[in-house]
Amino acid sequence: MIKIGFVDRYLDNWHSNHYPEYLSLGAELYGIAAKITHAYAERDTPDEYGMTTKAWCEQYDCIPCETYEELIDSVDAIMVMCADDCLPHEELAEKALMSGKPVYCDKTFAPTKEAAKRMFDLAKKYNTPVFTCSAQRFCMELLSYKRQITELVDYCASTSPGDMVNYSIHQYEMLQMLMGTGAKRCQAFISGETVHIIYQYMEQYMVQTDKDMIQNSDQNTDQYKNTSADQYKNFYTGGRMCTFTQGRKLPFSLFAATKTEGVKNIEVSDYYMNFMNKLLHFFLDKRVPVTREETMEIMAMQQAGRKAIENPGIWIDVN
Repeated sequence: MIKIGFVDRYLDNWHSNHYPEYLSLGAELYGIAAKITHAYAERDTPDEYGMTTKAWCEQYDCIPCETYEELIDSVDAIMVMCADDCLPHEELAEKALMSGKPVYCDKTFAPTKEAAKRMFDLAKKYNTPVFTCSAQRFCMELLSYKRQITELVDYCASTSPGDMVNYSIHQYEMLQMLMGTGAKRCQAFISGETVHIIYQYMEQYMVQTDKDMIQNSDQNTDQYKNTSADQYKNFYTGGRMCTFTQGRKLPFSLFAATKTEGVKNIEVSDYYMNFMNKLLHFFLDKRVPVTREETMEIMAMQQAGRKAIENPGIWIDVN
């Protein structure tokens, strides 16, 4: 059996109160022997009314650890939680990332791409497999749509409630699943409490500097032949793009379009069990379902988006 350890600032919160049951259901559904067996919290309770660490462990049938080190020594895999506040993640995950055991770090991975890089670098130094994601990334309807299409998604759009700090990660994960990596710049527009951000993707053309023209890898394209290498630095064809819209009462929604299929509405409903499947298999075979490169781009998109909100109407590079 895979013994899983929970690490959190305090254990009485939504994700830590629901994931034990989700993991148990997922383990039964997918035939993987796994269970949360140990837990460690920096604080005993979130406030005077919350469950203590001891009470939480009694409820979820696991062993409370006195120290972080005790938890690491006792388990096969580690989940670093604290889903509602990414600011402590780097410090909270440090010992886990040095353990050499598979680590899942709950969303949002880090407050900045610089912090995310430090966390990945630390994990690499100690040969620790690590990944992070939002459960919505593995929405069944989204994965089904991806299996059906035979061409690149040209455009997708998402909406959600919440805020840029906590809830935006759900949208960025889904947008990237559809668009892949390669976002280059973004621009924000604000209407009351609603934020709308456009992300553009550079078309896949290369600069042929000796002829001072643009060609793709297979053939010359007349449309771009008079575009110089200097112009190309800020050259966007108006092609692939995605939009991110967030407002206090907006529902989760997702749309995608390809050249031949047109626009499709993708339901955002069935994701937790599919995410548990990915998570449990990661603990089993240590193969990350979300790469460092994918997470780093999401961190960069989120960071550029925050900057764009502070400077509406101005293009901000995603880098």
